[in-house]
Amino acid sequence: MIDFEKQFENIESKFKDIESNLNNQLGLETEKLVKLNKEYAELSPIVETIKKYKYDKNEISELSVLLNDNDPSIKDMAETELREKSKSIKLLEDELMRLLIPKDENDKKNSILEIRAGTGGDEASLFAADLFSMYQRFSDLNNWKFEILSISETGLKGVKEVVCNISGYNVFSKL
Repeated sequence: MIDFEKQFENIESKFKDIESNLNNQLGLETEKLVKLNKEYAELSPIVETIKKYKYDKNEISELSVLLNDNDPSIKDMAETELREKSKSIKLLEDELMRLLIPKDENDKKNSILEIRAGTGGDEASLFAADLFSMYQRFSDLNNWKFEILSISETGLKGVKEVVCNISGYNVFSKL
């Protein structure tokens, strides 16, 4: 198990500072306010996960005390809950590891998508059309703007080549 406690304290402290600055936004320049809002949005899921993690850790320490109880039913119940909380802690640790990995500066940028049929004749063009349709639906599900820059279709509902611009929140990261 990895000990994140010091890093958690730093993150929570930074989050509280940002929250305080946002609450007292008098005299803040627009650029600074935008920057603070972005940092706040990035730290919010991390802080929420940290709170869940700390809560579950506290529950585990309380359940450990119940394991020494003389009543076998309480002891069994504590063991069951302890196993569940241990699984939850492991999942939260994995989630925190994912959230704490440094972000790529390109993650928030838009993307140009190019799909070409390649060799394979009609089958390849049908597959390219399926890919195009898939990306279009994926963009719609994520509320991204999907703009076709150029398209070259075949007679059988296939696509020889298509170029699209996909813009929105975290497009590059998710694609």
